[in-house]
Amino acid sequence: PMPIIGSVVLPHGAIILGPPKEGIWPPGSQALHDACMSACQNITREHVPDIIVIITPHGIADVHDYALYMNETGEGDAGWNGDWTQYKARCDMACGMSLSLMQKMKERGFPTTAITAFAEHYSIPLRWAEVIPLWFLHQHIPEEDVQNNLKTVILSIPRRRLTEGANMVPELLDLGHFLGEYFNDMQEKVLFVASSDLSHTHDHNVEGHPTPFGKSEKADVFDDMLERWAHNPTDSSILVEA
Repeated sequence: PMPIIGSVVLPHGAIILGPPKEGIWPPGSQALHDACMSACQNITREHVPDIIVIITPHGIADVHDYALYMNETGEGDAGWNGDWTQYKARCDMACGMSLSLMQKMKERGFPTTAITAFAEHYSIPLRWAEVIPLWFLHQHIPEEDVQNNLKTVILSIPRRRLTEGANMVPELLDLGHFLGEYFNDMQEKVLFVASSDLSHTHDHNVEGHPTPFGKSEKADVFDDMLERWAHNPTDSSILVEA
């Protein structure tokens, strides 16, 4: 079997795609944009994936269960506050694989469901947390492969992450080990994508617009911890301190 060809953490804030229609591109946005492009280029340079597996906290989520998208296709844009709607992504879903994964996850004790929006032959709506990582990746995968060969699995994290927080860490570690074992036994070349962000609580407002989560003194501490982890992924302190 072909091993998993790689994994990448990609942010899903629309500001990293390009400057807004009005106002300035905040400092650091260009560097983060370039880093995302470089990461996607590096990870697809030697192997074009057959399957992209996206794990997201901001997809179509169940309150308690993990959710797998089961429409034949997914489509949407990265629109946020009326901007960035020109950044779009479309993907073909690996429905058979998603169904098999759901069954295996349930057998391993992970509460899991499958979601179909409207009807199977309609596209399930995608938004920023799926579109932005896909947009960056699709810039470095031949268009013919994106349209004809590439399949996508989208796994949505349940809403209980907001109330259970740190209590989910052992469960998520077990899930990560299980997913690695499951996909590493396949013939297809698989690329893992973690769709995520850094802290949202650095200030009460950005460029005069109030932020939805307010300000926390822990924001810098949290982000510094993630930066240390990025430099040394074997450092397990993040599992305790974060």
